Amino acid sequence: VKNLDIRIILGQPLLEIIKQFNVKNEEITTKLLQQNILFAFNEKLITKNINLLKTFSLFKEHSVKTKENHLYFIKQEVSNKKLEQHLQTSQIREKINSLKNNIINNLCSDLPNAFWHRKRHMVSLPYERDSIEQNIPTKARPIHMTYESMKHCKKEIQ
Repeated sequence: VKNLDIRIILGQPLLEIIKQFNVKNEEITTKLLQQNILFAFNEKLITKNINLLKTFSLFKEHSVKTKENHLYFIKQEVSNKKLEQHLQTSQIREKINSLKNNIINNLCSDLPNAFWHRKRHMVSLPYERDSIEQNIPTKARPIHMTYESMKHCKKEIQ
């Protein structure tokens, strides 16, 4: 390795310590404590050794990713178990049963008039025998219509 006072041999113990590393033809790079560390080779390596190091590097990366995924799934499982335990409390069970009964009573009725109680309004309509439609006050104002608009409206009415 360049720029070191003591010559060391990069071997299995060092590579085991480095969690993730990338192997290139000239160097090995890794990131430790948010800082890039570069181990440059003193001598030109044999392609076989480089390929072996690259394979080892890929294996390390894959094992790290696998462990991260496994950890994620374990966290999800713990979260689901906590939620299950929370749902088993008596207060939550009572609320769930109350909602269930409310849905059964209000939505799942077999009667044809089951929904009549919704939006029920009593309105008295003032029908008079002598009333004329033109005498009813409205907020409508006359608007200017073009010939095409008038033709379209007549067509829609018919």
